[in-house]
Amino acid sequence: MNDYIDRRVVTPTDLIKEEKSIIKTITKFDTVRHSLNEFAGFQFAKSIGCSIPTFVSLNDGALTMEFVEGISVYRTMEVLAKHGYVDVIEKIVKYLCDDVHNIQEQRKFLTIDKLEYYDVRKKVGEIFTVMQDDNWKNVELLLRRSFKILKIFEEYACVPFRDATPKNYIVRGMCERSILQGDADTIIKNIVSIDFSTINTLTTRIDDFASVLYHYMIPDDIRSKMMKSFTKDMPKEDVVIGTFVRLGRFWVRRRYYQKEYPELFDKRYAYENMKFYEESFRKSVDDVIQLIS
Repeated sequence: MNDYIDRRVVTPTDLIKEEKSIIKTITKFDTVRHSLNEFAGFQFAKSIGCSIPTFVSLNDGALTMEFVEGISVYRTMEVLAKHGYVDVIEKIVKYLCDDVHNIQEQRKFLTIDKLEYYDVRKKVGEIFTVMQDDNWKNVELLLRRSFKILKIFEEYACVPFRDATPKNYIVRGMCERSILQGDADTIIKNIVSIDFSTINTLTTRIDDFASVLYHYMIPDDIRSKMMKSFTKDMPKEDVVIGTFVRLGRFWVRRRYYQKEYPELFDKRYAYENMKFYEESFRKSVDDVIQLIS
């Protein structure tokens, strides 16, 4: 009877039926087409060297992926600015701009059946509406020249819209305390790109660079340096109009929340410097008026 006993040494791993990897997930629900487009955007980003979340499944309009735990790059730079780590902010901003540049340069490898133009007519209309409500003195002139503004934007809309605001990047596994204890290289190597829901949309070349650079915690000299470096080959019209639209979107969203939903504004934007976003937009308005007059 003992002849039938398997006398091989039994190790703990022999008792495990299968190895499982357990991760927290998040599911985004959208149309089938938009989900497929975003999935294609993530795969494109991965193919050109971007760090992205782990994918779990794509079923109809449900896109399930890893929930990346960490701190947004936006909040990371707020913390760094508060403690005076300007050199680290500059390296992070340079990394994000390089990421945008890489996506634009490699866009031919993006496999989406149909690219759509950014809905600039709707977005600019919303900007003008809020400007009128706040009695901006130049809004009537802009309205009269709106056809030219839209025409210039659409003429230069030729690259996929990454929506590269620093809120769409996460520093994996880090928190405010560890951010202050780490260095720029440690932070950068843990940055994960999230949210490619707009990648099927064509926008201007300047758009994503403005999305990266125009935030209150980024010092003016760093912003100017990066703008000069990454826009040197862009036509002036592209830079002026594209920046106007992006900064208008930044300001309008915050202003709308502030006026219509003050409680939500306090939760979402209360610690931001509203004055920076308004002044930056006003400067872009002046640039547009000079261009189209």
